[in-house]
Amino acid sequence: MTDDKDHIIKELQKKIRKLETTLEIVTNYSGKTENRMRKQFEVISETIPVPMIIARENNEIIFANLSAQKIFSYTPDDLIKHGVSWFYNNPDARRLFLETLSNKGEVNGFRVELKKLDGSLFPASIFSREINFDGQDCILTVIHDLTQVMALEKQLRQTQKMEAIGTLTSGIAHDFNNILMAIFGYTQLAENFLDAEKDNKIKRYLDNILKAASRAKDMIMQMMTFCTQSEKEKKTFRISAIVAEVVKLMGNLTPSNIHIQSNISAKNMMIMGDPTQIHQVVTNLITNAVHALSGKGGKIEVIMKKVNIAGVQTGEIPIPEAKPGSYARITIRDNGPGIVKDVIDNIFDPFFTTKPVGQGSGMGLAVVHGIIQGHEGAVSVESEPGKGTAFHCYFPVIKDSDETTKPDIESESVGKGDENILLVDDDTLVLDACGEMLEALGYRVALCTGSKQAMKIFETRPQDFDLVITDNIMPEMSGTELSRKILKIRPDIPIILVTGTQHEKEYELNKPGIRAFIQKPFDLQKMQSVIREVLDFGKII
Repeated sequence: MTDDKDHIIKELQKKIRKLETTLEIVTNYSGKTENRMRKQFEVISETIPVPMIIARENNEIIFANLSAQKIFSYTPDDLIKHGVSWFYNNPDARRLFLETLSNKGEVNGFRVELKKLDGSLFPASIFSREINFDGQDCILTVIHDLTQVMALEKQLRQTQKMEAIGTLTSGIAHDFNNILMAIFGYTQLAENFLDAEKDNKIKRYLDNILKAASRAKDMIMQMMTFCTQSEKEKKTFRISAIVAEVVKLMGNLTPSNIHIQSNISAKNMMIMGDPTQIHQVVTNLITNAVHALSGKGGKIEVIMKKVNIAGVQTGEIPIPEAKPGSYARITIRDNGPGIVKDVIDNIFDPFFTTKPVGQGSGMGLAVVHGIIQGHEGAVSVESEPGKGTAFHCYFPVIKDSDETTKPDIESESVGKGDENILLVDDDTLVLDACGEMLEALGYRVALCTGSKQAMKIFETRPQDFDLVITDNIMPEMSGTELSRKILKIRPDIPIILVTGTQHEKEYELNKPGIRAFIQKPFDLQKMQSVIREVLDFGKII
C-alpha cells in the first residue's frame, strides 16, 4: 500500500513539474508575443502620417504618436500634462463627443475645432473607439486635419458663386447692350440730320449722350471681366491703353475723398498677353488701394514707365528676379496705413486676407500674382506701417508701336454700300435702329423680327440677298441655328453674327459658316467696317 502511495505521489510530482515547465514556456512565449506586438504597434503608429492618441476614460493621455505631437506642437510630456479635454476649443463639443461614444461605442466623422500649443485653432474630423489597452479601458482617437479640405471647399463654393454671378451678369449684359445699341444707333442717326453751323449746341448734347453710353458700355465690359475667367489666345497690344482705361473707369467708381492720379509714360510699349487679364490686375490693385483708404480717404498714384532689367538691380524701388530685358513697370501706390512685414510675407497666398469675414475672398492678390507669372513678368511690394503701400508689376515689352504709321481704321470714313441685306433681331428697338443705320450707309434692308420669319423670306428668294446679319440669342431659333439652315439653302451667302457679350462671341467662334462677329453696342463706323470686310473679301480690285 505504502509503495503504491509513493508511486502515485511521484507521478503527480512529475506531472506538476511538466505543467510548471509548460506554463513557463507559455508565459515566456506570450510575453515575447506581447512585446513583439507592442513593438509592431509602436512602429506602425509612429510611421503613419495621421495623429493618433490613446487616453484613459479619466481624460489622461497615455500614448500620442509623432504626428499628434507635431500637429499640436507639443512634447509627449505636455500632452500627458494637459489631457484630452484641453485640446477642445468648445467644451460642449467634448461633452457631445463623449455622449455619442458612450451610446454607440464608436464615433466617426465628428467635426470639431481643436487647439494647438500657441492657442491657434484648426478644423478637424475625429474617429474614436473604445479599446482595451494594457488591460485598461481606453479611448483610441484618430485625428484628420481638415484645413486644406475646408480651403478647397471654400474655393469650390467661391467658384460656384462666381459661375452663378457670371451667368446672371451675362444675361444682364446682353439685355443692357441691346438698350445701348438703340442709344448709339439713334443718337448717331440724329447727328446726321444736324446742320453743323446752326445746330452746334444740339450736336454737343448728342455727343455727351454718346460719351455717357460709352461709359455704360465700359462698365458692362468690366462686369464681364470680373465674372468670366476663360483662357484666351494671347496677342500684342499697347498696355498703356489698358491702364488708362482702368484708371478712367475706377476714377468714376471710387469715393469722392479718394483721388486717383496717373502718370503714364512710354505710351507706345507693346506687350504679348491677354488685355482682359491686364485689366483685371490693375483693377484688383486699385481696388485694394481704395479699400486701404476707405473711411479716411487719400491718394492713389498709378505710374507706368519703361525700365530695363540687367542682372542685379539696386535703388529705391525693389526689382524682383526677372530675365534681363525691357519691361513695362506699372506701380500702384497709396498713402494708406501700410502693411506689416508678417502680412507682406503671405500677401500673395491663396485665401489669405486681412479683411473681415464676408468682405474678401483672399484670392485678389493671388490672381494678380498668377496672371503676372503667366505673362512671364514679376511683381514686388514695398510697404511700411503708416507710410502707405506700393505694388510694382513688370511685363516684358515686345516692341514699341508706331502710332503715326498705324491710324485707327474704325475712325476713318469707309464709304457707303448698295447691297441687299437681310437683318434679323427679335428686339424691335434694336432692329429699327440697325435698319436705319444700314439705310443711312446706303444699303437696302429687309427687316425680320424673328428667325422663323427670316427663314420664310430667305427660302422664298435666297438670291435676292448679298448678306445676312442676325442676332444670336433669339427665342424661336438662335442665330447660329438660323445660319446653319440658311447655309444649307445657299452655302455661299456671307453671314455676320451679332453677339451681346464677348463670352457669347467666344462660345460661337468656331461655328462653321460665320464670316464675322460684331458685338453690341457698335456705331456706324464699326458696322460699316465689318460689313465691307465681309462683302469685299476675295474681290479683285
